Amino acid sequence: MESYDAIIIGAGPNALVNAAYLTKAGWSVLMLEKNDRPGGGVRTEELTIPGFHHDVYAGFLILFTLSQAYADLGSELKERGLSVVNSYLPAGVSMPRGKAAVLSTDMQANIAEAERLASGDGVAWQQMLQNIGQYAPLVFSLLKTDLTTPEAVTMIRQLMVSSDGKGPSPFASEFLLTARDVLESMFKSEVWQGILAPWVLHSGHGPDEANSGFWVQVFALGTQTAGQAVAVGGAEMVVRALARLIQDQGGTIYTNTTVTRILVEGGKAVGVRTEAGEEYRANRVVIATTNPDQLYLKLLADTDVVPPLVKQQASKFRYGHSVLAIHLALSEPPAGMMSD
Repeated sequence: MESYDAIIIGAGPNALVNAAYLTKAGWSVLMLEKNDRPGGGVRTEELTIPGFHHDVYAGFLILFTLSQAYADLGSELKERGLSVVNSYLPAGVSMPRGKAAVLSTDMQANIAEAERLASGDGVAWQQMLQNIGQYAPLVFSLLKTDLTTPEAVTMIRQLMVSSDGKGPSPFASEFLLTARDVLESMFKSEVWQGILAPWVLHSGHGPDEANSGFWVQVFALGTQTAGQAVAVGGAEMVVRALARLIQDQGGTIYTNTTVTRILVEGGKAVGVRTEAGEEYRANRVVIATTNPDQLYLKLLADTDVVPPLVKQQASKFRYGHSVLAIHLALSEPPAGMMSD
């Protein structure tokens, strides 16, 4: 039986970053991916006609380029073929009757653009970003913190409880607002609302869902601050560079391999079994980059290590909305766009 320090189930972007760090630290790592190649929700295909590459799922790399992983691994990924490019005009909208607007990476330009569309919208834009900006460092720190730790409890309390400890904070009071609530209450111009509303879909929310108002502000702040970075050749170039880095550091990636069971001995995960009946031993850790229903109800189904409450919660897990994307192969750039 083959054995490794770590076995990672799945080879999506989170798993690949995990493996990159572990192999860099000298661990032997095996990744097992059920699809034909690594990537998960990061995949580039010739969907329309040959020569036109489309990002099927993830396309923009804003959160990745702002991450600690990119800061740590970016130079090595560049050496393995990753080239990230950006634009000072990352977003725009075109609406009926010739109405249009663009969003730039410059605060003053955006204030002027919003003000052009409706008096007062420029000031509202500045106030919105200043408001969400004061919470952003704490929010993003929380996103990369183990939520079971005392540190996470402290951060959540700072965000959600008022300074006197007697009620919800201003952040908490607005946290569950919808994107429609936020945009319609802040901006008069339907064009400026229209340039911002679609971004919330990238978080898996609809514009009328609770908490979508928070995410539309986060994406607005991120877009102005860092633009919308993309990878030359498609988003999958990130995956290819990560996979090469892992393999260069001694890691192993098997594709077309479906894990059906996590092997447990003495209350600890010690390996995995695949659909083909092969078993692999994990000397130090098994990492499952799966959804909770897959992990607790399938991979660990025949074990006694999952508490009943966790099983019950996993059984209630529901998948969110799909997002419709239209991919076009154009014979020439749209009118008004530079050919380069």
